[in-house]
Amino acid sequence: MKNLTYLLLMKTIFITIVFKLLIIDSQTNENLVGARVETDNNTYFTDLYGYVEIPQGEEIKSISYISYETKHNIEVTKDTIIDISPL
Repeated sequence: MKNLTYLLLMKTIFITIVFKLLIIDSQTNENLVGARVETDNNTYFTDLYGYVEIPQGEEIKSISYISYETKHNIEVTKDTIIDISPL
């Protein structure tokens, strides 16, 4: 019974470090809501304020937004503001 109680009390804690990106328009500096960020593992979209959180260790393959340029292979080592230009 002791072993069963011990197993039920064990907890696993995962800590994930993320980078917070802000995607903005390069001309107006407005935050871009719904910009697509593709990594080697997943696809993310910016929130209502233009922010997206990317787990550390994932490489950003591209950032795109309708009627804007697509940026490729962006290296991020800290929280960053990334601007993209309209076409």
